[in-house]
Amino acid sequence: MLPTHQKKLRPGKLSQLPPEARAALDARLRGQQDTLEGIAAWLEAEHGVTISPQALSMYYRRRVLPEKWRHMEAIAAELNRVGGEHVAAAAGQAVAQKVFEWATDEQADPKLLATFYKLMLDTQAQQMDARKLAILEAKARQAEEARAALENKVANGGLTPEALALAEEALNLL
Repeated sequence: MLPTHQKKLRPGKLSQLPPEARAALDARLRGQQDTLEGIAAWLEAEHGVTISPQALSMYYRRRVLPEKWRHMEAIAAELNRVGGEHVAAAAGQAVAQKVFEWATDEQADPKLLATFYKLMLDTQAQQMDARKLAILEAKARQAEEARAALENKVANGGLTPEALALAEEALNLL
């Protein structure tokens, strides 16, 4: 039997690290500037925790990646809120690309993938709804302008009230 400090921890044990160690681990995984092997070596050297790169990968997919995606979603929503339509569309495409890349990973968690795919579809639906609303608002403005023009014609003697009623009915503006 291995001494206690050399036992491999189950992936769930990483969540039992002290908060500052877990925050440092999450930051290293988010930064992607080190390999999983390098991070595993750092964990062992700094915190006395021996863990496999596969367990780190699973921890990344279950804890760090969802946080990254929520952060990206928040940024895309903020950009969309301030009117960065093209930026929001580009961010949505980047998210879709990441979901596709992640889907090709044989170790991807199907539940988590389904969650992010639903988020991606919801974002696309919101963008479509915003475009529909803009079209409807433009049509309403045009209808109001047409109604005002017709009423102006009536006021200036150009159309009779009956002709106005027929025009409104024909244009379905009532």
